[in-house]
Amino acid sequence: PMLTGRVQDARWSEAKAAAGTIATALRAYWAENEGNQNANVLGACTDAGSFATLGLTTGDLDGKYFQLACYKTSALTTQGAGTTTASPIYTITVTGGATGKNGCPAGTLTLDQTGLFTLNTGG
Repeated sequence: PMLTGRVQDARWSEAKAAAGTIATALRAYWAENEGNQNANVLGACTDAGSFATLGLTTGDLDGKYFQLACYKTSALTTQGAGTTTASPIYTITVTGGATGKNGCPAGTLTLDQTGLFTLNTGG
């Protein structure tokens, strides 16, 4: 029982790494598309086509436990658009359990633009 938690943490690390990749792609898209000048930069990413807009392929988000269907983003917006302190705003959500592959841990992981990960495993 004590090691079971470590196994689940290790599986969630796959989701954290992919969420970090998505965050990097969102920040790059924001910078390359004059996000600092626009309040609304990009709609939510929920499928292969929308992730392709960020330069990500299905293979980029296909791991041992998590797959493309597990990942979603909020719309990419800008706080302080048109100012020198403009910054991107987004949330990435990773849903485990039945959405993932065999052995995928149950729960939800979020990552926001500040780099804060929040894991809710319901227990």
